[in-house]
Amino acid sequence: MRKFCYYSPEVSIPFSITFGLASSTECAVPWTWDDLFGLADKRLYENKRA
Repeated sequence: MRKFCYYSPEVSIPFSITFGLASSTECAVPWTWDDLFGLADKRLYENKRA
């Protein structure tokens, strides 16, 4: 999501929010939180490039 926050008529502050989601079924069994967050991070950057 991207948006501009208008502080005043002369000042606008651009910002963006990005989030990712991963499913544990994509990780090896047994999975770890590092595996899950690594997969979410990987998918996040894949989608940013797309």
